[in-house]
Amino acid sequence: MIFKKLEYQHLAEIKNWAGHESIKNWIAIEDWDTYYEYAINEPATFLFALYDNNNFIGELTAEKDDENKCLYIALTINPKFQNRGFGVRVLNYFKENAKCLVEGESKYISVGIDKNNIASIKCFEKAGYVYQDEDEEINNYVLYL
Repeated sequence: MIFKKLEYQHLAEIKNWAGHESIKNWIAIEDWDTYYEYAINEPATFLFALYDNNNFIGELTAEKDDENKCLYIALTINPKFQNRGFGVRVLNYFKENAKCLVEGESKYISVGIDKNNIASIKCFEKAGYVYQDEDEEINNYVLYL
């Protein structure tokens, strides 16, 4: 598993994934170009392109909170690589390396998952994330580092 800095050239493929049936209902980003420009200029945000055996398998976004105690993340796996354990592998690798990747300041990782996104809920739970609380549409999960 290799994490690389997400570059602009990755966006075309990510945009294609975003239209896939397994992803389109769960991603709130409508304009990837604007989001990318915002994220690369925000020092507390990290965009990673995820590779396995030279295959671009996904992207992970991590954003530090104002107190540097929490990383809020979002994970998208290329539809061609879904249901093959890559999501759990990425999350486990990220957990092992999160402190190094973000200067060792964070204490936990947090993710909000749509209550109807059963595949993502199962993936994060398999990776050790624990249900914390919820609002109308989102279940919040945490993983302490």
